[in-house]
Amino acid sequence: MNGETVFYESWNMIDLALQIDFEEEAKKDYYLFTKEEKAKSAMRFISNLWQIHPFREGNTRTIAVFAIEYFRSLDFDINSTVFEKHSNFFRDALVRDNCKLEWHTSYFLDCFTENLLLDRKHDLEKMNLNIQSKDETKGF
Repeated sequence: MNGETVFYESWNMIDLALQIDFEEEAKKDYYLFTKEEKAKSAMRFISNLWQIHPFREGNTRTIAVFAIEYFRSLDFDINSTVFEKHSNFFRDALVRDNCKLEWHTSYFLDCFTENLLLDRKHDLEKMNLNIQSKDETKGF
């Protein structure tokens, strides 16, 4: 992260933040979404939950398990091996999705989501998610 960080929710605001995010998610009518819109919108929700950091230990692992079950509840045929094979990429993509504005990009999380749910074949192994300098444009 080149000294940059993600700001997680304050411990005393976790319950309220989760309540707000779940209420907002419940308002969505996924029947009106295309498959791609549904996948990316649901992953934004997952990313927001990760950023709240409700689990002291194993936050990313727990969020991944929740994501698998949530995507299944949205009628996605999901194979958890994408999470297993690319767990570090998933975590780093969440970081990039939630870091300071100048470093924020949803690109990597979108690529992961497309591979996971939409049968795309992004080469996640070759993507550079590192924040290297202020001159970096998008990290890929």
